[in-house]
Amino acid sequence: MAYTLNWTPQANQTLYELTDFVAELWDAETVSTFVDRVYKSIDRLGTHPEIGQIFDAEKGIRSYLIKPYTRLYYVIGDQEIILIAFADTRRSLNK
Repeated sequence: MAYTLNWTPQANQTLYELTDFVAELWDAETVSTFVDRVYKSIDRLGTHPEIGQIFDAEKGIRSYLIKPYTRLYYVIGDQEIILIAFADTRRSLNK
């Protein structure tokens, strides 16, 4: 079963910020590869939502390591996956 992927405003904002951060460090081709990998990982979640590990069991938040320094936080609903936020793992994330 494929789940619907729903983006929170925070997920949109944090991906934008993360992409901007990568663009400051690397060339356009690397940024494009990064973005492609992020979207392929999100698509994978649509069919395999339990691929990520439990981050906060009480709130039902899971995390999925997309790249060594890129993590996605999300919640699995009945028919949807709610993308909460992206994080650079070198920075702290407030719960």
